[in-house]
Formats: sequence, structure tokens, C-alpha cells
Amino acid sequence: MLICPGEERKAHFVSADSYQVTWWPGDRPQDEINSDSTTDDHLLITTLRPHTTYTVVVEARKMEKYRDMDETVSPAETPEGLNAFILSSKSEHLTVRTASPPDPPHNVGISATTCNSLNVAWDPPQEHGSEVIAIRMECVSLNAQDPHHVTEDIMPDSTSADITGLHEKTEYLVRVVAVTEEYFDRLPDKHKHKKLHAIPRDALVAQEESPWLPSASIIAKTAGTEAPANIRLTQSTMTALTLSWTPPLVYGSNKLLSQIVRWRDVRRTKPSDPEDLIVASHVSLLPTEDTLTISDLVPGSQYQIVIEAVVSIKTSLNPDQWDSGIEKYRRTAHVMSKPLVVWTRAPIEPPKLLVQSYDQSSAVLYWEKPILMSIIGKDDEGNPRYLRRYLEGYRLEINGKLQSCLGPQAQTCTLTKCKPGKVYSVVLVAMTCTEDRRRERKEKFKGYFKTTAPQDTDYVGLLDDDLLDQAPSDAMDITLPKSQDGFLETVKTSFNHQEERDSRTFGDVEVSWTIQGQSNLLKQFSIIWYSSEDRVIQTKYVGPEKRRATIPVTHLKSIYTVTVEPCYYTDVLPQQPQDVHIMIPGPPDAPEIFLRSKDKDEFVIEWGEPRCYGGVKVKGYQVFMNDKKVGNELSSSHRKAVIPCRNNKLYRLNLVALSSDPDYQDSPKSNQLTIYTGEGPVTHDLTLDDNQDNDLDLPLKVTGVTDSGVHLDWSGYFENQEVAFYKIQWSSVAQPAQREVRLSPKDICCVINKCLPGTTHFVRLVAYSEDGKILEKSKQLTVQTSAPPDSPVLSVRACNFRYIAIQWEKPTTYGDALITGYKVYVNGIVEAVLSADSLSYTFTQGKWCQEYSFQVQALTAGDSLNSKPSEQLVLTWPGSVAPQVRRIPSASSSALRVAWTTPHLTDGVKVKHFKLCCVEEDTEKLVQSVGPIHPDTCEAEFKHLKKGNYMVYLETHLYGTGEIVRSDPIRMMPSVSPDPPQISVTVVGLEERRQLEKLTCDLANKRDRLIRSVGHKLKRIGALAHPLRAEKDEDVVMGAHTLTGVEELLETCFQALENYTGQLIAHVSWQCPQTNEDVHLSGFKVLVDGKQYGTSMHSGVRTVRLQLSLDEPSYALSMVALSDKPQGSSVESSIVDLLTGPFKPFAYYCYHNIHAKGAKWPTQGCCKYQDALTYERQVGKKLANQGMLGKHVPPPACSLLDIFGGDYKPLMTNHRPQCATVLFFWTPWCLSSQKMMDHYIRFAREASKEFNFIAVSCGVSGVSSDERQKLVHTLTSGGWREDGVMWHCTSECASNTYRTLSTINQTTSSLRIEPDLVSEKYMDLTELLGIAGVPTFLVIHPEGYIAWHGRYSSYDYAAFSAFMRHTNSEVIRHPCPVFNCDCCKNDMTIDQEAITMMLPEKLQSTTQALAIKTSQNNSETNMGSATASRSDLKYAAINGYTENATGSDRVFMVRNGSRKGSPKRRKKLSINQRPYSASAAHVLQGSPYLAKVVRPSSPTRARNRPVSAKLVHYM
Repeated sequence: MLICPGEERKAHFVSADSYQVTWWPGDRPQDEINSDSTTDDHLLITTLRPHTTYTVVVEARKMEKYRDMDETVSPAETPEGLNAFILSSKSEHLTVRTASPPDPPHNVGISATTCNSLNVAWDPPQEHGSEVIAIRMECVSLNAQDPHHVTEDIMPDSTSADITGLHEKTEYLVRVVAVTEEYFDRLPDKHKHKKLHAIPRDALVAQEESPWLPSASIIAKTAGTEAPANIRLTQSTMTALTLSWTPPLVYGSNKLLSQIVRWRDVRRTKPSDPEDLIVASHVSLLPTEDTLTISDLVPGSQYQIVIEAVVSIKTSLNPDQWDSGIEKYRRTAHVMSKPLVVWTRAPIEPPKLLVQSYDQSSAVLYWEKPILMSIIGKDDEGNPRYLRRYLEGYRLEINGKLQSCLGPQAQTCTLTKCKPGKVYSVVLVAMTCTEDRRRERKEKFKGYFKTTAPQDTDYVGLLDDDLLDQAPSDAMDITLPKSQDGFLETVKTSFNHQEERDSRTFGDVEVSWTIQGQSNLLKQFSIIWYSSEDRVIQTKYVGPEKRRATIPVTHLKSIYTVTVEPCYYTDVLPQQPQDVHIMIPGPPDAPEIFLRSKDKDEFVIEWGEPRCYGGVKVKGYQVFMNDKKVGNELSSSHRKAVIPCRNNKLYRLNLVALSSDPDYQDSPKSNQLTIYTGEGPVTHDLTLDDNQDNDLDLPLKVTGVTDSGVHLDWSGYFENQEVAFYKIQWSSVAQPAQREVRLSPKDICCVINKCLPGTTHFVRLVAYSEDGKILEKSKQLTVQTSAPPDSPVLSVRACNFRYIAIQWEKPTTYGDALITGYKVYVNGIVEAVLSADSLSYTFTQGKWCQEYSFQVQALTAGDSLNSKPSEQLVLTWPGSVAPQVRRIPSASSSALRVAWTTPHLTDGVKVKHFKLCCVEEDTEKLVQSVGPIHPDTCEAEFKHLKKGNYMVYLETHLYGTGEIVRSDPIRMMPSVSPDPPQISVTVVGLEERRQLEKLTCDLANKRDRLIRSVGHKLKRIGALAHPLRAEKDEDVVMGAHTLTGVEELLETCFQALENYTGQLIAHVSWQCPQTNEDVHLSGFKVLVDGKQYGTSMHSGVRTVRLQLSLDEPSYALSMVALSDKPQGSSVESSIVDLLTGPFKPFAYYCYHNIHAKGAKWPTQGCCKYQDALTYERQVGKKLANQGMLGKHVPPPACSLLDIFGGDYKPLMTNHRPQCATVLFFWTPWCLSSQKMMDHYIRFAREASKEFNFIAVSCGVSGVSSDERQKLVHTLTSGGWREDGVMWHCTSECASNTYRTLSTINQTTSSLRIEPDLVSEKYMDLTELLGIAGVPTFLVIHPEGYIAWHGRYSSYDYAAFSAFMRHTNSEVIRHPCPVFNCDCCKNDMTIDQEAITMMLPEKLQSTTQALAIKTSQNNSETNMGSATASRSDLKYAAINGYTENATGSDRVFMVRNGSRKGSPKRRKKLSINQRPYSASAAHVLQGSPYLAKVVRPSSPTRARNRPVSAKLVHYM
């Protein structure tokens, strides 16, 4: 807003009509110049940029008119405005800076918290020309489940505020917003906030809504407490529970003081009124505790547990009240966790596991049903408190693993498929639950029980439940007898009850056993036993022929432990006998009863099933009241009885369990239960309520009973005039609550409907007067409604080859549902309907070894009341299944040997003997029979059979029947010769040897190239005279370094080749299918060169490994198959030839001095290249691979001995000027020469028109005829004779060589030596030409001079052919005709890929080193220092020698002698002292091509040279 103040004007000033306002940003009017006019003294300028400096100029304007001087002359007035002018005046420049939004509040923080409020503090925002008119507080909940917000508007100068109405332990985003006037000014005109000029409380300010609402935010959380969580039951016992939980967490100003754990028995503390308070037990804990064990609990009870956090909560945000009045401004709260409902365990007494019998693969286990009711304490009145469990099943665990799950009725189990001698630890776990948990299980598995038949129940899933308590038995270790003659095989026990025999014993335990095999070593049997009652160990001895013994029984209801121990004549047969147990039957124990509830009219008693022994079960129960029977006999399933009573009477109750076995008495009476039906204490003058006949005034009788109704009649009652109405009162065992119905006095009969079937009802008739008094009562009648009888329990009466007989006892009936007959089912089909008196059935229509399932159903007069079919009794008809007959190898070709499997026999069936029959197939005539055969025998043999086809079968004869079991016949014929094997041979390491040899050949050639290249380089740079030049030449250094790597790789290759040298290893595998099924192989033989290799192999072998020496060039391998007959073998299989050449030592070059005829690997001189390489390093041999010669040297003029012709011929006899001549120097018995000769002769056949070929034999003499014939034989047998292509000669020169030598200048002074001065001497061509070893090639140019001298390592013929053609092109100076020629490349690098495949470990150390730049600093390579050395000059040492693994090697150069005052230097390099990379050695000093540049240090013997040797040096 720009205001022009109205100052007092001077007299000569006039008032302005309008004002022109102009403004622009900055101090100079350049851009954004704006202008506006107004007549007021102020102007509101908008659309300015905040925080910007503007320059404003105000110009006052006044429009004035004037009149011209000739205005009166003009007849008309001039238009208005034409005679006007503007008066203006500008103000000074006014500089104005626009305001900017304030800074947001800073240092926002929470200074205090409570559960429902926060105290927020901040520093006020800093203003920048814009005034803050208010502060707005916003708290937005970050809980997505409970979205809400709270806002507060406070004064702009406030620096703190209290925010209330928040939720406990909730995170909030707290924003402090500074509200400015500019925010409202910049809103659109229709915006609701602009009209209100305020922000509503229910509206939230957007985060980026306007820069004129700067804000700061913080996340804060109100105080609160997290209740204890994750309450878990870690351990549960009968009287204790162990808990663990996550301790409570507090936030903000809350303080955790302690924890309280509360628990209550859900059943005992259940309130009668929902509004009643429950007093629970509790214990206080520290705030940090998270575990607790609660003890002294009731077994099998359900407990509800909660954990409370005791927390101190702050109630004020005022800081002045924090330190004073703690109790006033804080309160204590209890935060409760979710309740946890758990159970204490209530296991029963564990069952006791017994072993009744066993054999080598099975054992029969037995146990008694455990007691399910027991006393767990006393109630508040001091009476015993009982706990009933329900047996849900058993878990059988063997060696710690679950084996099977059994039903609650099971009492026996058979372990099968056991391993003899193995120890089995068996544990039986009884699974029980309390009554409350049983209801939960019924609800949990309700759907399963509805859809599953009882016999199909899967107890594995039912018993895998946390609601069940476990009672494991003691572990029973079972060890079954091992398989050994004389060892026990089976042991069984049984009990014979003979109580009438005497007064001291009750019968005998009969122990029976069998043994394995023969009993020759048995001395006697020791029968050791003891009873669980007295624990007195007794022993009885019987003879070795006995198989049973009896033990007198002196205690009923006890466990007898029996051990049968065989005694032997020797101690070499130890065995651990397994105990067997037997439970001696006896009467059931007395049940224990207790009072369940008591009323004035009746009381309810309960009991548990008593302990039973030896299979004697409880048939039912009888209640005795005051020593008299009360009511009918109760069934065995009853566990509760409702007994009517009278008030103020004393009753004494007992219960007797009735025995199901007539041989044993009923149980003794139970504990006596004394019940007083009155109120108050029992007095001594009370009498027992023995009179049960005083209530017979009303003659009530039962006229009929159905499954759901009882028909009553009292028509014989003489009506009393005072009777106003009758009441029928009744109750039942299942529904103890008494019910009644009112009848008119005229009624004489009544029917009680909706009764439960098979339930005992108690009925009484009472007559009432008008005023409701009882006039008379009838006697209480006990009536049982009708129900289907129990299912019959089946047992086996007899089972033999003719019939199966079953029997059953008469089942229990209920009410009037009497049994009228029985229906017998066999395999689910009705087989017979019997009368009511029949208690057995005989089945005669069975077949051998077939299983039959028997069921019996009790029939009644009404079909709806028939019993359920009994449990299936599955029996197998006695019999045998014919064994399987098979052929086994026989000892003669005219015999047939047969074996058979053990026949399958049902229980009780024994084999009498076997009979084996042989019948001709064509005539069906019995040829032979073998029998009777002992039952333990399983094979037999027919002898002396003629050739033909026979049918053989086995007859099995059994005890107790005349029927014969015959097996299926098999077709057989006498043995024939087997078919030969089909063999395949694999040579071990052949491919690896080839790859290594190929790599070694390449490295050997690279080595020769490197040495030749470095030697030529040394010669060119003059290093022979100036050794310092060698160390300064980078090519020489790199060449020497590469040579070092090649040498190391060669050594590695040699080590690898040793694994594939010296022997031939072959894997032979074969198959030998037989076209004749009657042929049974017994083994195989391997033949090498027609002779057996090793021993014969059995018929199951299909592969063998052979190791052969290299003495023979090849081996012929074959096999034959052997049959069981003597002399029986197949023809020889196909022959496989194995060559030993690939596994001989790697041979490339052999020196004459170290080569030894007849030497074998690995001795020195056996043609292995390692010997030549070592020799070169030790003596500094002249390089054998010189390559192209630098000068033209003519061949010597000499004559050589023709091997086939026997005469001497000049060396150049076969030379043709059109092509080059190749001289091949070789030794016939050398491996490297033989290999190269193969390639050389083949190449000669192919290139006979391109070359002249000469083969010179070295190291052998052909002077005598015998020696020459040996050479002829060697060449002919090797296929090397080619008369028209190649000339074979020896290296021996003719005896007239002295004439040639006489014309040669022996010295440099050209002195002639007369012939008579030189004695005649024998010369060898190898000495003349300097041939130090074989194989060596010399190529003579077509013009007649020696052009090429060297060697080459060829892996195969292709490489050799390429080498020869390349050498020829090099000699005649033509382009090389070989494509991709390896020699043309002159490759001296290392093939990393090949070495990686063959020598990966070496590659890491060598090839990487070769890739490193060998140049070093000048200080490290100073050649002038006598002590300077370089690691990369391993084979080019300055001193002429190197210290390596093989010794000191002379390599390239020798220094001159040292000068005085200068570093010591070695002698200059001379030809006579060159390393093996040059052409000088003491062996070659006699050669005419040895140039003597300087006189050698040691005297050398002069030797004449041929006349043709004009040149002094061809290097």
C-alpha cells in the first residue's frame, strides 16, 4: 500500500487532479516496469514478488487550460482541451522491499506426555515483514486402524501448548503451523477460509498448501502400556505348570511397578451366579520376570491364567506438579493380558509290557489294561477326591520311533520282520484323557466318527493330540536268537489251571521251545524262573532231547518270568537268552467306589474298572446295600449307579466285580461306603434301612417292556376313598433326576414313554390325599427297557483240513429282547441260521490256504432289536502252497539238479516229506523219482539222463492228510556248452598319453627354435666377443626367459608322462547271454596271447582290469566262459589286439654317447628324451637342430656300405640335380628312430619324384655278412625296404678313405701331409658330418651342397610331412606349399589353451611369469658388475653357467679374462667352448666342419679333412 501524505502546500502550488505511480524491481528501470494511476492519495499495488526490492515513483498531475491572445477575434471557440497543458511533479525514488513468509517454528519437541495428552513446545517463528496472526496445532493419528485428529488454535506469541483428547499409546504426527494474514489475502474470493478469515477446527492444513503457512512437524507417542503377551505353557506336570511370556512394555511417562499372575480352577471356581466374584490365586513378580512355575495344582484340572501389569500413570502435564504430590498426580492401573486356558497332566499308572513268546523274526507282547481311576487328594471336607480317566489307545514305540497305534481294547501285539540278534527297545505308551477333555475330543472328531466304521479307525491321527496324557511303560529290551545251529529258535509259555490238584499250587506254566539245526553240542537246558510276588529265583534242568518243561504256580495274579538257557559242551557258542513272561490269571481286584452326589430321595455312586489278570475280564457288577444285593446285575460297561433312598437313614454300600471266567471267583467286596441321608451329624442310635418290604401297600407291577416304554398296572389295588390322585415317579441310571406324572384316582395302568433302550429304570407309585399327603407307596420297581443284545464274542473251537468250528458264549440281553436264534456270516454272506440254543458252528466248504471271515448276529423276536454282527474272526484254512521249482548247476552234463523254495504252510501244518519226479516230455513216462526227501532238504539231483527234454515237478506230502500238493512242472534238458562272452576293451590313459605327447612334441620344437634364434641373435650382435651386449638386448633376454618357461613346462610334461609309461592297463568288460536257458555259467577266463591271465573269475564278474608289460609289441586278448561241468567251456571269444607302442618312453632324440642297446625303461639310455635333455645341459652339447646353414658346405667324398647290395657306393650316387637329397641318420634298435623311420618311409613313397632319399644306419656294423643279414631282416620285417625309392646304407665309410684324407689341408698354413705319413684309419660318416645323435636329417641342395642340418619332433605323419615339405621349400627357396604351416609361423610362444587342458597347475606359475615384461631398471641389469644376476637369464647366465635343478649348464656365452682395475670378466666365447646352442663340443673336434677361431685352452688332436670341405664354417 503506497500512501501520499497530504502536506501543507505553499501558496503558489495547486492541487493535483491525479497521481501516476510507476514501480519496477531493483534500482534501475530495466525490466518489469509497471504503472498505474489513481485520484486518491493511496494505491494498493498487488502481484509483487515476495522478498524483492522495488523502486516506486509518484507523479502528481494537474490539467490546466489557457486562452490565446486572438481568442476573442475568432468567431468560434477552439475545442476544449486544445488550449490545455499538464502540470506535473515527480517525487523522489522510494525504495520498498516486499515481505517474505516467516520461517517455520523450530526446535519442536515434546516436553511432557500422559496417556491422553501431549505438551508440545517450540521456538517462535522468525518474521520477515509478514506478521504471524495465530499458531495452529494439529495432531493426526498414524494408526491406520484408528484414524482421527485433534486441532488447537493458540496465540501467535505462545511457545507451548497442551493437546488433550488423544488416545493411549498411539503415535501422532504433531504439526505446528504459523498462520499469516497473507495466506488469507492470497486465497480466491470464493474460498470458504477467506470468508471466515480462519481455518475450521475440523479441517487439516495440507502439507504444501501455501508458503504463507510455514509449519514444522514431529512424531510423538502418548504414554501407555502393552499388556503381557505371548503367554505360553512350556511344561505341564500333574501338579505344576511352567509359563513363559513377553513382559509388558510401557511408553512415555508410565512406570512399570510389578507383575501379578492369577490363576483359578475353572471347574471348581465356576460361579453359580454370573455376577458372583471369583477369588483366584495369585503371585506378585518383578517387572523384568518372564517365567513362573505354578505348583500345588490339582491333577487333570483346567486352569485359567492371566498376567497383570501394575503400572503407575501420570495424570498432569504441569511441570510444577511433577516433583511434589506424587500420589496426587499419579495413579496406579492394572493392564491385563488375554487369558490362557491350560490343563495339568493326569497320567495313569503306566502299563507293564510282557513278552509271551518269540521266534527268530517275531515276538508276541502282552499287557493288562491299566487302572483309570485313582485318588488325587482330599476335598474340603476331608473325603477322598477321585479322578477318572478314559483310555483312548496305545502308542507302540520301538528304538525311540513310533511303530504303530492301537485301540483302547488291545492287550496284545505281535512284532514281525525282526532281525535276529538285534536289540529292540520297546515302549508302550498309554494315551488317556480326563472327562472334560474327552468331551472336547468328541466335539473335535465328531465328523470323523460319523463317517468312519469302528474297525477302520485310524488311531495314528486320533492319538496325535495335545489333549491326551501319556503314560510310557518301562523300556523292554528284546533280542531274538541269531541263526546258528544249536541256538534257540522259538520259546512259548502257557498256563494250565488245575486248582483242585492240591492246596499249595494252582496249576502249571508249560514252557516249550525249539532249537535250530542239530543238537550235538547241547549238554542240557536250564529253566530259570521267578514270580513277581516273592522274587525267589528257581532253576530246573532238563536233558538236551527235551523241548518242554512245566513250572508249578504258587501265586495267582502274578507275573512269572521264565528263561530257557541252553548249556553246551563247549563255550564257543555264547548266546544271550531272551526272557518270556506270563501273567497268571486270577479273580479281578475289588473295585473302589465313591459317592458322586446325594439327595434326600436318592444318591449316586461311581466306580472304576478294577485291575484284571491273565485275560479274566469283568462280566458285570453287583451292588450290595447293607450286605444284601440291590437291583439286577449291572453290565461291565456301567460305571455309575443311582440308588433311591429314604430320609434320615443310614446305608452301607459295597460293590462286587463279577468274573467272566467260571474257573475264577468274583472279586472281593469293594470299600464300604457309609451314607447318611439326613441332615446333621450321624448319631449312634440310627438303624440301618434293612426293611425293604414295608412299601408294598400299592401292588404295582410291570405288564410289558419295550425299547422305549414301560407298561405299569395296579388294577389289583383296592381303591381307598381318601385317594385324590396318583403320581408315578421314575428315574434311570442314565437320567438320575427324578421325574413324575400325576394321574387321576380312576387310572389303573400307565405307560412311561421316551425311555432310553437297555437302561435300568426305578419306578414307584404314590397315592396322595386331597391335602397332598402321602397315603401309600408301592415298592420301588427296577425295570430294564429292551435293547439289542450284545454282539457275540467268537473264538476258535477247531481248525483242521476238513472243517473249521467256531463257538461263542450267550451274549447279554436287555429287557424283553430275548435271543431267538443266531445268523452266521462267512465272508459277509449268510451261511446259516441257527437256533437260540446253538453256541457253535462248523464250516466244511473251505479251500486250502484261503482266509475266511466269520461273524455271528444274535436274533430277537423283533428285527429292530437284533444285535450288531460280531467282530470278524479271520481264520485260514489249513494247507500248503506248492513251492517254486528252479534249476541249479549240476556236476555232470548228464545230470539235472533242482532246488525249490520253502513251501508256504499255514499255522499247525507240517511237511511229512518231498518227492521229486522227472517225466519225459514226449511220452509223459516217469523216468526217475527221488524220494522221500527230508522236509528240511531243498534240493535234489537226477543222474544219468539221456539227451532230451524232461518235465520236472515236486510233490509235497503233509501230516494229517492224504492229499498231495504238486508244483508246476518246469521244462529241462541236460547241459550244453555255453556261448562265448561278448567283450569290449578300453585302454586306460591312451587319450591322455596322446595329448601329453602332442604337447611335449610342440614344446621340444619350440625349445629348438628358441635356442637357435637366441644363438643367431648373439652372433649378430657380437655377443660372442662382447658378452655385455647380451644382457642389454631385450630380444635375447626375452628369448632366454621364454626358454626358461619352456624348460620348466617340459619337465612338468615328463612328470605327467611317467603316469602313462612303462605298462599297459586295460579295462575289459563283457556280457554273456545264453541262447540255452539250461546253461548255467560258473565263471570266466581271460586269455592273453592264447594263455590264461590270472585265475578264473566267478560268474557274477562282468569287468576286470589287466596290467601288461611292454615287452611285446602287441597282445591278443580274448575270453572263454566256463560252465559247471568239468572241461566245460565255450569257444574263444573275438580277439582284441592291444598295442604297447603308445606307452613306451617318449623318444625324440638320442645321443650316441648315452644311448645303450637293450636298456629298458626307466634305466638311463632307454631312448627317453629326458636323458638327452639332461646330457645337453650337463656337457653343453652343440645344438643338434641348426636348421638352414649360413654357408654352402659340400658333402664329404666318401663311399658307404649298401645294406642290401653288400658293396660300397659313393654318398652322392643317387643324387639328382633336379631335386634335393635327404639323408636320414637312424639306429635300428632306437625307439625314436623306429618311429621316425615309419614316417620317413611313408613320405618317401609319396614324394619319390620330389626328393632323393637315403637312410643311414648308425651304431651298427654291416661289414660281416651276419650283421648285414640282421640289418636286412630288420628293414624287411619293419616294412622299410623300398628299393626304387630309398637307398639303405650304413655310416661306415670305405677302407680307402686315407686317399681322400691325404688331399685335405689339415692346418691353416696349407701344409701337405704325405700319404705315407698317415696311417690308414677307419672313419664313420657321423664323425665326419658331426652327427651327435639320432634321428638326424641332412638336406643336400640340388646344386650339391649341405643346406640344412637338424631334427624335428613330429607327433604324427601329418606334422612330419608338413615339416619335410617346408624344409624343402626353405632349401630351394620356394614358397611353402603347406597350408597354415607351423614351421612358417616360427612360433616360439606357449599355447596357453593346450597347457590349460593338460597342465593347469603349471600354467598358473609358468605362463603367467612369461607374460611379465622382463625389462628391469638399469641398476638391476648392470652387466659390468661381477655380482650382478638376473632371474630371467636362467639359461643365459653371464658367467656361462647357470645354477638350476640339473646342475651347472653352459648355455650361450663366455666372458674374457678380467682386466686390472676393471670388473672381472670371463674369457671370450670360442667355437670350442660354445654351449649346446652353438656348434662346438669335444665330441665334434674331429669333424672337418669344425672351425678354430681361437686356439683352445687345451690341446686338441688334429684330424684331416676331406678335399671337398673348402669352407671353414657353416653356422
